[in-house]
Amino acid sequence: MIVTKDTASGLIFVAAGALVVIEAQGHPMGTLLRMGPAFYPTLIGGLTIFVGAALIVRSFLKGSVPVPKIAWRELALLIGAILVAAVSLNRLGLVISTVLLVGISRLAVRPMHWVGTLVLAGVLAVVAVVIFWWFLQLPIPLWPWS
Repeated sequence: MIVTKDTASGLIFVAAGALVVIEAQGHPMGTLLRMGPAFYPTLIGGLTIFVGAALIVRSFLKGSVPVPKIAWRELALLIGAILVAAVSLNRLGLVISTVLLVGISRLAVRPMHWVGTLVLAGVLAVVAVVIFWWFLQLPIPLWPWS
């Protein structure tokens, strides 16, 4: 049996939905008129299981594209970019860590265009400063010297 994208996605949906339903059972369910804290997670988990099961059935009836080979280089670059940004945030500031995040992430894209990368890094750095530093007023340094 060849594992297809739909089969793999369906299995992930079923597993995630089952985990949510199982975790929700530790809380009171309530009734339709007086819903308890487990009602909504159980409902969403059940719907997620249903969607996953539908994907699995569809993959057997209709067929689907096989799961592609994992792009290890790109995966490592993206995870590394997130780790570098997380570690450098307090040391280098929001602006430089955002630029590092974008720069390292863009190494995973082929072909990489430096002009587009610099524009994207600049725009995202400004957006990050406006949202996190100005609007939300999080105590994040903007620069290493601030």
